[in-house]
Amino acid sequence: MRKSSREVRQFYSEATDFGIRSGVSIPIRTSYGRTAMITLASDRRRVEVPPWDPMQAALALAYIHVHLSLASASSFKTGDVTLSTQEAISLSWSSYGKSMNVIADLLGIKPRTVQFYLDNARDKLGASNLQHAVRIAMEKELI
Repeated sequence: MRKSSREVRQFYSEATDFGIRSGVSIPIRTSYGRTAMITLASDRRRVEVPPWDPMQAALALAYIHVHLSLASASSFKTGDVTLSTQEAISLSWSSYGKSMNVIADLLGIKPRTVQFYLDNARDKLGASNLQHAVRIAMEKELI
């Protein structure tokens, strides 16, 4: 038996903590050469996976995405979010596609300060990246 790396052992340990014993991940090709993944996990020791059609997997992923998007925002977010004026302005400029350097020039501050404001806004909104933060801020009418 090969020795597992520390990361692999940690991965399996965390899966066990969440009651995951088996599962399958299906890669799905998306636009611009990217890959999405749909993962099904189980607490059973072994799960039989029938043959799958990539188009059906992509359709299932799209179905899940649409229904999660339509779910009420309140079911995913708790509490009110308040952005500082600088955070809201930086996010607003970012929503227009402005880079951090351009936003810094527009506001007369350093790019690192813009990064600080955008990072804070992203954290407050619970977003995974800047684009996600912009979307949440727009949905909440913060910008």
